[in-house]
Amino acid sequence: MTLALLSLSIDCADAGKLAAFWAAALGRPVDPGATPESATIAASDPGATGPRLSFHQVPEPKTVKNRLHLDLITSQTEAETSRLLGLGATHLRVFEQDGRHRWTMSKTQTAQVKRQAKATSSTSSPPDSTRRSPR
Repeated sequence: MTLALLSLSIDCADAGKLAAFWAAALGRPVDPGATPESATIAASDPGATGPRLSFHQVPEPKTVKNRLHLDLITSQTEAETSRLLGLGATHLRVFEQDGRHRWTMSKTQTAQVKRQAKATSSTSSPPDSTRRSPR
């Protein structure tokens, strides 16, 4: 096989702004040369995980449900939720599904964020993941 995943490409209204949000959320820098039309976040830094994220400006606004979600995981649910809210995400709803607590959040350019926290006893820290929709 000669194919490999290079990048997840995300259509958006302002590539530079959305890349800056994701760079802050993931603790990875936006690659040099970012503009409102095009920006990338590489996964080449030591300790970085996941694929490169590429952001591309498109003229049309989002009109239907997103088809791509980015899932993040943390063992520090409250701290990461607060940090993402500080970066500009907002809560839309909180619910429980499949024994996990989930938070749906929104970011500018209508990015939706879903945060999942596995239900555990009060004596342990729950692992969780965040699902984000790029637009």
